[in-house]
Amino acid sequence: LPIVSAIQKGLVEAGGFRNLGQMSQEEGLNDVINGYGYNYGVADGTGFSGMFLSLAPMGNYRLQIKIAAGADMFVFRTMGNGNWFSWKKVTFTALG
Repeated sequence: LPIVSAIQKGLVEAGGFRNLGQMSQEEGLNDVINGYGYNYGVADGTGFSGMFLSLAPMGNYRLQIKIAAGADMFVFRTMGNGNWFSWKKVTFTALG
């Protein structure tokens, strides 16, 4: 049987993707690699608190998504070659 490697199959090593819980207002998302949680801060440049998801399939390449508490919008950004690109915002309109 072939050996499954994290690089070949795109897997996160054991314990690598984890619940980071509630992050304080002073903690930004710049250093979050693989994980999810709730961020109370606006130090990350989003301007709101909310749930977040952060994925790093390759060292200096990442994807982060942050969802506003009211779920009326979310923002996302990517990192390429170690540099963050600006947040992009997606908004929703309530039905009915």
